Amino acid sequence: MRVRHLLLVVRVLALLLVCAYALQPAPAAAHPLGNFTVNRYSRIAVGPEQLTVFYVLDMAEIPTFQELTRIDSDGDGQLSDTEQTAYATSTSSELRNKLQLQLADRPLPLQLDSYAIEFPVGQGGLKTLRLTLNLSAALPAAARWAATYTDTNYSDRLGWKEIVVAASDGARLIEADVPNQDSSQELRNYPADLLQSPLDVSSASFRFEATAGTTGGASASPSIRTRCSR
Repeated sequence: MRVRHLLLVVRVLALLLVCAYALQPAPAAAHPLGNFTVNRYSRIAVGPEQLTVFYVLDMAEIPTFQELTRIDSDGDGQLSDTEQTAYATSTSSELRNKLQLQLADRPLPLQLDSYAIEFPVGQGGLKTLRLTLNLSAALPAAARWAATYTDTNYSDRLGWKEIVVAASDGARLIEADVPNQDSSQELRNYPADLLQSPLDVSSASFRFEATAGTTGGASASPSIRTRCSR
């Protein structure tokens, strides 16, 4: 109990240090959108047989600090592979459940195919959190589809919210109300001219079709793969 108490004290002091830094001009190592942000990104790729989503959750120093107690289940101050896997598995499922995909006004479930978690070093040597998901949904047989996608994760938190939609081989994007190229390089390089007014896109509507010589329809579901890194 004493060790756990000391670890808690150290973490609180570290959090106070980050808050103090937040009131000063941010150094290069600080999260570009600020220490309090939770940022989300979705890259949707439409094909003739399935639709895929590459999803990124990027937490700055303070929300990551708040998550560390949840991740470090044994309270020893270390993030073991087992703890990272347990956290990434449960959090990936929670994130997926708040991603809503509809095809012709009918829900289309997204399957979690793989995920990866990492902790890039941020301000004051504190961790940030980056969790990436690969999801997919098999398409019903058709030549053309109309879809909507909504991300309701962390809807009350400040941060960058970006969605892009592009076509894969064998499909053509007819129209979309979001771009087909991203602005942030998957939340790795935020554009300086948008830091004061970050993107705030949580939904997308788009239509796409199979191209000549391809047949739209469902394909087999891939297995789940996981990867953890420290």
